Amino acid sequence: MTFIHGATRKRDMREILGVTQVMTTVQLRRHDLMPLSRPLTLPQRTYTVATRSTQQASQVDLTFVALDESILSRHTPAELGHLAGLAEAWLRVGDPNILQVTGLTQHHEWRLVQPEERQQGSRDAGRSGHLPDAAILSPVGPGDDWAVEMDAGYPRNRKIEKMMGFAQQGYRHIVWVTSVHGLVRPIVREMQRMRDDDELPGVVSGAALFVDYWSERDPYRPGRRCHTKSLFAHRAL
Repeated sequence: MTFIHGATRKRDMREILGVTQVMTTVQLRRHDLMPLSRPLTLPQRTYTVATRSTQQASQVDLTFVALDESILSRHTPAELGHLAGLAEAWLRVGDPNILQVTGLTQHHEWRLVQPEERQQGSRDAGRSGHLPDAAILSPVGPGDDWAVEMDAGYPRNRKIEKMMGFAQQGYRHIVWVTSVHGLVRPIVREMQRMRDDDELPGVVSGAALFVDYWSERDPYRPGRRCHTKSLFAHRAL
């Protein structure tokens, strides 16, 4: 889970985009990745997107950046927002305070699950949503991997279906990423209920994480409207 090393901004930005595929210009500025001395020359596209799919009031204009134009052209604006949310999750999970709680280390590897893999997984399982958006791969092998899902407003039944699918795939841990900070603690409570009801066999821990890929100011700083406890929650199941 290695991120910014303090070398050149250009190298750091390309390294991160090589893993996450997409970020917004807001994220690049907030994480000190935007070039200072020259304009950003990477492919960019600006769209109006809803950061929370069930709330029209959450629409905002965002510029998405990628290493290759083809990445921007093959995704819808909503999908680009989804990828930007996952990118923010990757950076957030690397925070030392979160690493300490979850047991993740610098040796864990973040990997996006490609659309074709998700489609094949759905066909093999006879259901949709069987594979996560991303996985955190354990250095000890596939028996201790994390499933990562970005949720901008799934109904409860869809959440349950997806988490059950992750358990069926053999994931030991689940990170549920949300753009709605009020869902963080309820999601972890739902995971606990499912584990108690034997709906998550083999899953030993669950976490929920709030991400913001659209705000210019630091959305996680102390004193913000969203209390610290609504930004991240983790529980051994």
